[in-house]
Amino acid sequence: MRLSVLFILMIGLQAYAEEPVDYVNLGATLLKDGYVQRAKTVLEKADVRQRDFDFKQYYTLKGVLYHRLGYPVISNIFFNEAVARGQD
Repeated sequence: MRLSVLFILMIGLQAYAEEPVDYVNLGATLLKDGYVQRAKTVLEKADVRQRDFDFKQYYTLKGVLYHRLGYPVISNIFFNEAVARGQD
């Protein structure tokens, strides 16, 4: 009985571990909830080399992040890039 439960848990954990993480959306959630440092760490893990990467959202979030960290010049650079990518 215990062995079968352990086996089922291991299969479930393996399937969960293979699920990709959307670092941009996770960073947005953390930033919205006020976890600025955690959001910074998560956004640094985003793979910008993906084919369909959402640069508009990424640069917007980075702009908000650096604004909240107290770096207005850097945040403006990211905001300008987000606007150049089509952010309104």
